[in-house]
Amino acid sequence: MSIETNSQKGPSIECPNCHQSDKTVSASSAQIAAPNRPSAFARNLLKILFWTLAVVWGVVFLCNLTIMILGSISSTQNSDSLLLGYLSLVYPQSILLSCILCLPIVPILTLFFVYRHIDRNYQIKIKAWKRAMEKYNHLSYCSRCAGVFVEGQNRIIPIEQMQAFLYEIQDQNLSMQGLVQ
Repeated sequence: MSIETNSQKGPSIECPNCHQSDKTVSASSAQIAAPNRPSAFARNLLKILFWTLAVVWGVVFLCNLTIMILGSISSTQNSDSLLLGYLSLVYPQSILLSCILCLPIVPILTLFFVYRHIDRNYQIKIKAWKRAMEKYNHLSYCSRCAGVFVEGQNRIIPIEQMQAFLYEIQDQNLSMQGLVQ
């Protein structure tokens, strides 16, 4: 793997460790892996599960409610209509079904609150990832020192510690440079 250095292309960025610029390139040019985006699998799975259960339960509940309303109307009227006669037979069971249909409310609400918690944590992770990516985009790599650094800072970070550096609490130099919000 050949790394194109500043002596071959681009403006020179001096390494804070060796104070030379002939072996420095941007981290992305050096093909150093960027931070991975947080997985949204659990969040999306819970969202699909919640909405599926909520819609199915809602449709069943509305159908049951319709049977109850029409059944109560048919029980108060004397009619020879086949539909109203059927509904008057189903109506007593519909009341029991309504009681049973209220049971899924607790798991559905629990699923909703679990989803909200996971979504909130995901949003926090995404914010941290975006800050890390912004920091990564400003990293330079010195092949002589085998480390990364941000221009204007006096420290070089070994590649093995780069991920921790990207996610660490931002220091004043970066916030003054406008890299951190």
